[in-house]
Amino acid sequence: MTSEDRLSRRARAGRWLREQRQRAGFATAAEFGRAIGVSKEVVSNYEVGRSSVPDDRAEKIADVLGMDIIEVRRGLGLWVPDDRPTSEVIANARRITEQIERKLAARTADDELIERVARVMKTESGRRKLAKALDLIEEN
Repeated sequence: MTSEDRLSRRARAGRWLREQRQRAGFATAAEFGRAIGVSKEVVSNYEVGRSSVPDDRAEKIADVLGMDIIEVRRGLGLWVPDDRPTSEVIANARRITEQIERKLAARTADDELIERVARVMKTESGRRKLAKALDLIEEN
């Protein structure tokens, strides 16, 4: 993301915050700042896009404005959870889990084969039998 994109996002978030503050009845940045525990300068910096609202402050803003935290985070341009329906998220998680389980099962089978070969290789007779088996495989 370019610095211009960040500035644009902060400006948009600042306009959104000012609108929500005023809608909630806070006429001044000082009044709102007292409610969320910061100075009027900090609120002003948020509203003009000079600085971003930190993640930990979003919850206090949501409480003071009486809004849902996800709506506030979205308005401030902060990370929000995936909007997809829960069933779709669960289905994707199941699909990924099944893929991982298949890969682990294949790896386990390979590991078992390697362990068997290692056991056979410990004795002279085992090495001879393995060599004969490999010769037969190469012939076919």
